[in-house]
Order: sequence, then structure tokens, then C-alpha cells
Amino acid sequence: MKKMLAGTLGIVVLAGAACLEPTEPVAAHDYAFCRQDASSGMRSCDFETMEQCLAMISGRGGSCTRDPFVTQSGQSYAYAPKRDGRPHR
Repeated sequence: MKKMLAGTLGIVVLAGAACLEPTEPVAAHDYAFCRQDASSGMRSCDFETMEQCLAMISGRGGSCTRDPFVTQSGQSYAYAPKRDGRPHR
């Protein structure tokens, strides 16, 4: 019984230490394409390319569109490079 209690206590201590370890934040990523489900109408914007989105809806139905809320200027609808070739910011 004492061995089982000691083993359980060891697992709890290791799990607690893992929770306290500092972690790095995950970088935010704006995906440029969204899939809208045909049956529920749910929209998920998890695709980097139109081809990825089209592959997901293949055989399931739905539609793929560009994300209207994308924040990167190079991927927005009204993107136009400056005359010197650099994008507007």
C-alpha cells in the first residue's frame, strides 16, 4: 500500500511540475480561406490555400471563400503595391 501511495504521489508531483514549466506563446496565424458547411452553415477559417479548402469540402458539400477579416495587407481584397513595389502598410 505504501509503494502504491508513493508512486501515486510521484506522478502527481511530476504532473504539477509540468504545469508550472514556463511555455512560449503560440504565434497567431490568419488563414486566408474559409469553408462554410452546407448543412449547418458553420464557417471555419483554417486553410492557407483554396486547394486545401476545396479538398475538405469534396464529397461533403459547402463552399470556400476568402476570409473577409484577414489582417495581413498582402492578402486583403483591396491590396495594391506602392509604385516602388512595396506593399501598403
